[in-house]
Amino acid sequence: MESKNNDYEEKLTRARSYKDKYMPQLPYHNKRHADDVEFEFTRLATLEGISQYDINIGRSAAIGHDLVQIVGDKYNEEKTANLIMVTYPLFGYTLEETKRIAEMIPATKMPSSPKNHLEQILCDADIANLGRLDFLERNTEVKAELGVKDDYTWYIGTLKFLENTQFYTASARKLYGEQREKNIAYLKEIINKFPR
Repeated sequence: MESKNNDYEEKLTRARSYKDKYMPQLPYHNKRHADDVEFEFTRLATLEGISQYDINIGRSAAIGHDLVQIVGDKYNEEKTANLIMVTYPLFGYTLEETKRIAEMIPATKMPSSPKNHLEQILCDADIANLGRLDFLERNTEVKAELGVKDDYTWYIGTLKFLENTQFYTASARKLYGEQREKNIAYLKEIINKFPR
């Protein structure tokens, strides 16, 4: 088992190197986001009792889940999955591993649509910032990435998104649920300060 985990660390290192070199450098979708999702996935998967092998599969998906990120493109996730199918075997992943990783990526497309527990964890990791203290900072990055200028409209849309987006796993609800509610309340305060 030790050898299998060491082999996987090499694969993860190669996937991270590729991500570091080719990840888009947009205000939100960038290396920091990919690293954040990998960290949150690992934390949630551990809390959810996932096997180390499946944690490594999910970490691999988290690392590459936004490799193709063209603002406004409706098919970023599908293009990313295709890219993973071509590149991950070059990093030492088996065809079966690569296929499992690539199949996880479309679940993160908004609105998210996970088909299994591992995909639920990946989706929760991808939006963990909704229930963290850095939510407004990350939200401002998304706003800049999309080129939105109207603050009021942006905050109204963000509030609706936050209110309608739920975490799939018990661990995510426990870790991020309380702060998500605080973020909702804070957004309402911001909105109420706009002149009517």
